[in-house]
Amino acid sequence: MGRSRAAGRAGMVALLAGRVGAVARLAGRVTAGGEAGRIACRVTWVGVLAVLAGCATPGGALPTVELDPVRAIPPGAAMRGAEMLVGCWRSPDDAPVILDERWSPPADGAMLATSRFLRGGRMVSFEFSLLRATDQGVWLLPHPGGVASEHAFELTSAADGRLVFEAPEHDYPTRIVYHRTVEGLQARIDGGADDPEPRVWQMAAVPCS
Repeated sequence: MGRSRAAGRAGMVALLAGRVGAVARLAGRVTAGGEAGRIACRVTWVGVLAVLAGCATPGGALPTVELDPVRAIPPGAAMRGAEMLVGCWRSPDDAPVILDERWSPPADGAMLATSRFLRGGRMVSFEFSLLRATDQGVWLLPHPGGVASEHAFELTSAADGRLVFEAPEHDYPTRIVYHRTVEGLQARIDGGADDPEPRVWQMAAVPCS
C-alpha cells in the first residue's frame, strides 16, 4: 500500500510537470515584449496555476484572466453619455432589414450589446459590441459575426443625444453614430460625415423580453 501511494504521487507529479512544461513551451513561442506576448504569458501562467490547483481538467472551471493593465478601467471612468443606449431597440416590422439591438447598463466602466439583422423573419447577420471607458477615452469594439473588428472606434463627440465613434484607419465604416430621437434610437454607419450613402436604421424602444 505504501509503495502504491508513493507511485501514485510520483505519477501525479510527473503528469503536472508534463502539463506545465507544455504550457511553458507554448508561452515561449510568443514574441517577447509585444502586447500579445504579455497577454499570452499572463494567460499561460494563470493556466499553470490552474493546473497546479487541479482545476484545469477537462470539464473543469476556466481560469480567470485579469485585464491588461494598459487598458484597465480606472475608478470612476466616465461613460460620456453612452448610458443613453441602455435598453432594447428594434426597427419597424416593415423595414427591409430589421435591426434588433440590446444594450446592457454600464458596470465598472463597460457596456455590452447584441445586434441581429433580420430579413423576412430570418437572421442574416449578427454582431456583439463592447463599449469601454478607459484612461485613454471611451471606445467601441464591434465583433461582427462574433469576430473582433480590426480597429476600435473612439468616441469623438458626445452632445445633444448624439454619440459619434470614429476609426479613420478602418476600411468601412469609419464612423458609427447613435442618435436619440423622438422616435427612439437611430443607428448609422458611414465612411465619413460626407458619405452620400450612409446606412441608417431607425429603432423604437421595445420590451426587453
